[in-house]
Amino acid sequence: MGVITKNGDNIINFDLFTEEYGCIKVEFKQKEGERYYLYAFRNDLSEWDFNKGELILVTHNEDKVKEISSKVLTLYVGEFFCKECFRKKDIEKLSKKDNTKYWCHNFWKQTPNRTKKLLQDEILYSIDDMDWSMVKSITNNDKPFVFFGICSDFCMTHEEFKNNDVIQEKIKLMDDIWEELITEELMNGPESLLEDILCDHIFIIEEGMYFIERQYRVENGIIDIIAKDENGTKCIIELKTVDDDKSLVWQSAYYPSCFNEDVRMITIAPNYSNRIYNALKNINNVEMKVFGKGPNGKLDIKDFDTGESELEVTEESSIIV
Repeated sequence: MGVITKNGDNIINFDLFTEEYGCIKVEFKQKEGERYYLYAFRNDLSEWDFNKGELILVTHNEDKVKEISSKVLTLYVGEFFCKECFRKKDIEKLSKKDNTKYWCHNFWKQTPNRTKKLLQDEILYSIDDMDWSMVKSITNNDKPFVFFGICSDFCMTHEEFKNNDVIQEKIKLMDDIWEELITEELMNGPESLLEDILCDHIFIIEEGMYFIERQYRVENGIIDIIAKDENGTKCIIELKTVDDDKSLVWQSAYYPSCFNEDVRMITIAPNYSNRIYNALKNINNVEMKVFGKGPNGKLDIKDFDTGESELEVTEESSIIV
């Protein structure tokens, strides 16, 4: 007795199929027996909606999918393509998707992987019209970014991108989320992470400051960061992630003597114990600063105020990528 099935019947004859349909979407569902779901989009529609294709085949046969995709324009769920070109049924431009440039938004490349994954979660939860294909590249090791699904070659110019209120609002929201997440990571992270982020965002310490060098070796030590302020004065910056590191005292006294010029000695820590504070205030020209989380949830660095037991923001210096 034969098996009666309609699964895939309408793609037996590819010539007839391509007259009726112009594109196929492939969705692989691993949790459903590693099956491929194929959806087709009709040529007689005025425009295409990627979420509304006609289901034409369900199969676990990858070779069958490859055979079909070799004859019909095929897009896989999660891959990069221009959603605007797709909406307009521009098959010629969609066929060049691998060599097309797209609008994206980058994040700090040294963002810890745990923070990247949390960023994906928060963006998908908090921002409308964002899907996995748009955030999956956040966990890239070399360049974490969000993909907006619009090409710059055909559909949106640079000026249009910058003036698109919807996109720019999404970028602002994503940056806010990133700043809050990276601040949380910094509060419990190693000194090396604090150094990494301050080297790349030195203006958080002081407006107009610019980075010169990190891990600068002198005769009896290694200076965390060398920078210059807006007046061109060299700044020696020593970081700590605890409030009672005794080495901070001798470093603050010794490091300025390694330079034959006027320098600023800046220390940055979450707080200062009484004995560290009393020792530092007896050293000439040491500027004590503290880092912490401001009321807006973002990283804040300010001058140490001995009259306050808790950190307060005097001037916002948030991180912008």
